[in-house]
Amino acid sequence: MDGPFFVAEKRRREITKIEVKELASTSSSYTSRLEVSESRVSSFSGYLWAGAFLEDPETYFRIKRSLDTAAQAFTTENPQIQLITLWSAIEAILPEPTKDEQKVVRISHFLEQIVPPVVARYLRGRFRILYNDIPRHVHCDIEDILAGVLPAAEGAKRLAFVLAFSNQKSQELAVRVAASPIILNRLFALQKLLFDPKLARKKMDRHEIRVRWQIQRIYRERNLIVHSGRTSPNTPTLAENLMLYYRLLVRAMHEMHSSFDIHSPRQALVLLRKRYDQRISELTDIADMDDDNQRKRRLINCIFAD
Repeated sequence: MDGPFFVAEKRRREITKIEVKELASTSSSYTSRLEVSESRVSSFSGYLWAGAFLEDPETYFRIKRSLDTAAQAFTTENPQIQLITLWSAIEAILPEPTKDEQKVVRISHFLEQIVPPVVARYLRGRFRILYNDIPRHVHCDIEDILAGVLPAAEGAKRLAFVLAFSNQKSQELAVRVAASPIILNRLFALQKLLFDPKLARKKMDRHEIRVRWQIQRIYRERNLIVHSGRTSPNTPTLAENLMLYYRLLVRAMHEMHSSFDIHSPRQALVLLRKRYDQRISELTDIADMDDDNQRKRRLINCIFAD
């Protein structure tokens, strides 16, 4: 959406004009908001200090410098400064190109580092967002429909399981959310995806292309601001997307430390790339399975895998 649009509020009988600058808030949005908890902060502190304890001050200062730089983005409402600051934070945490990579265009090096952790959980994110959006937008509870389905699993995975294996419960869900055509459409779209692993693979491929294109736009906008002092109307939106990418990148590296005791950004990113390639390969293998139920079950496990 590039131009303004109008929202008609039936109850108030009012028409509201909304523009891009009002949607692309300079503060963090619903999608890029950091979830803070005592356990998460404690765990991340362990990740940050791992470099110091392992006598690797370079890693410690690289991570700390990145976090300090990113924190400055929250102290300003200027989207140009936010974008430049966040990109500097990303460059601070990413390893420099090796001798073999120095001949590669710099943005290509960044793309190979950033894309896997950003894209890897895209499908899971779509299910999670829908699961969270249903009570917020339709104002209804679906827990009674999901009751008894994979009790130990998260809500989004239980929702996926119902859409894949229970026609009756799927119909109940459709009736429950029918008041919102958008939510209903998203529900049917995700259900269709669960029955077609090739479609799931295609969605992942398309999302990767979009993310690569978006990062290139961000990098170009950053260079435009730094080298010529110019900017574009898209800067607030690009800054918002960059905040999301930074959050996903740092979270993925943190999880590599928590799961495998890896504190080096370079080692973490290598492992993230291998796990991403493995996930994409698994989606291809699932599409070749003959048993329908086993195919859907494996696809759900692949989508919600850590």
